[in-house]
Amino acid sequence: MGRQRRAGFGRVGHDKVGFLIERGEQGAPCHLAFAASSAAQVDEFHQAGVRAGFVCNGQPGLRPHYAPNYYAAFLRDPDGNNIEALAYLDPPGMASA
Repeated sequence: MGRQRRAGFGRVGHDKVGFLIERGEQGAPCHLAFAASSAAQVDEFHQAGVRAGFVCNGQPGLRPHYAPNYYAAFLRDPDGNNIEALAYLDPPGMASA
């Protein structure tokens, strides 16, 4: 058997994984989106990804074609998957709840 490429998130020493990405036998690259709590987190995601060698697929910024307050950044991983971080920003003058 060949070596499988996978990434997971969970607690060390436990047999349950909270989140797992595993390359399938066939199929096209996918789009994964992760919620961030602020534009700063989206910016940090993008900067860290580019430093790690991911390819920019969309600079951090507003995406008004999705929603007026939709702030996102996109990266391509080595397998061609589109990885997104997004945050819904508060309208001007409104504070987070």
